Amino acid sequence: MTAIPAADRIDCLLLDLDGVIRHFDPAAARAAEALHGLEPGVIPRAAFAPEILDRVVTGRMNRREWTEHVGSLVGSQSAAEDWLADRGHID
Repeated sequence: MTAIPAADRIDCLLLDLDGVIRHFDPAAARAAEALHGLEPGVIPRAAFAPEILDRVVTGRMNRREWTEHVGSLVGSQSAAEDWLADRGHID
């Protein structure tokens, strides 16, 4: 086995599956729902349903596909786009 020079070694690997370092304000979903006349809570229920979220976090559904899918589930593509325009904030 070839030794890796110290300058080329990785000292740390940081992965964030959201909610650890990057956080999203639930007010963004509420605002999108209110703006588009949707029932409160409909966006998170659609977006974070286990069968959907699993596809998103494992890379089987990209952000665009997720946005379109949520939009179709809630009946408003614009609401889904407004909600996902929020990129979260770093803790």
